[in-house]
Amino acid sequence: MNIIERIDRPCEYVEVAQTALIACQYLYLWLFAGPDDAYKVYSLAILMAFEFVMVHSGLFMAAMPLKASIRLFIPLYGLFAFAFGHSMREGDYTIIILYLATVLNRMRFAFFNVSKSVKQRVVRQSMIALAVYFVLTVSVVCAESVIPSFSLGAAFSESASYTREVRAGGLFVEKPYVPICLGFLYYSVLSFFNFKTVWRERAFIKRRCTGGYTEEVTNKRQQKNK
Repeated sequence: MNIIERIDRPCEYVEVAQTALIACQYLYLWLFAGPDDAYKVYSLAILMAFEFVMVHSGLFMAAMPLKASIRLFIPLYGLFAFAFGHSMREGDYTIIILYLATVLNRMRFAFFNVSKSVKQRVVRQSMIALAVYFVLTVSVVCAESVIPSFSLGAAFSESASYTREVRAGGLFVEKPYVPICLGFLYYSVLSFFNFKTVWRERAFIKRRCTGGYTEEVTNKRQQKNK
């Protein structure tokens, strides 16, 4: 077991906590955003649009060979990150930093010989994130007329503090409660799935350490041999 596999479990716990905290941040802005939160709402709305790029890159980088990722996918999606970065304030490199950090996180297994089960889990999580993003995006966009705006209604989106920050257009910018609602749902679901994965693996290891796993496998083999 190499160093990457040793720190994999703590990284999983961190990811669960991180997605849960991000979901809480989206929920807070959805419910209690004020004039001083205008740029924060705008930037998080842009980040949800940029997540479209991130979920694609995550799946390709996890599933494709290392050379293909380095030569094609990292530069290609890096251009998208650079383009989205122009939608932010001058000097705000949040998207670029987020992209680079995510690439390093997703590619940490590519540079080491890790077990096949770990690679399969990474690919499975990337596929789940992609599916969740598309399902929720389509659902939220189609239902935008019935989604409660709470603190992000017309009064907020038409306020001077918000319009002053806007550097892009589209539904996610004109109706900020849509991407903020999407962000809350998306990261909540991801946090749930990540927690479920960690809990299942923890139970599996506990069973194996106590001998329950060995006994279970033995019983199954005996049943097959009958």
